[in-house]
Amino acid sequence: MITNEQVLEALRDVEDPEVHRSIVELQMVKSIEINGAHVRVEVLLTIRGCPLHTTIERVVREKLLSLDGVHTVEVAIGHMSDEERALC
Repeated sequence: MITNEQVLEALRDVEDPEVHRSIVELQMVKSIEINGAHVRVEVLLTIRGCPLHTTIERVVREKLLSLDGVHTVEVAIGHMSDEERALC
């Protein structure tokens, strides 16, 4: 069974292209849902209209699919509020 900790560890080296820090460290991983071999994560980008959002989505998907036991991945992309961004 996949755990939230394994998901976060797999995403630890995915960097935000604007600030060059881990999306985990920046608390951009808003939610994780695990249902058997399916993992759904919501990632909040630091800025609206981030030109690299498709790259971030692709890398997140690749990292999660590399975990043993994960067969499907859903990545939902959102955007941080001004308050959330201030905490970065």
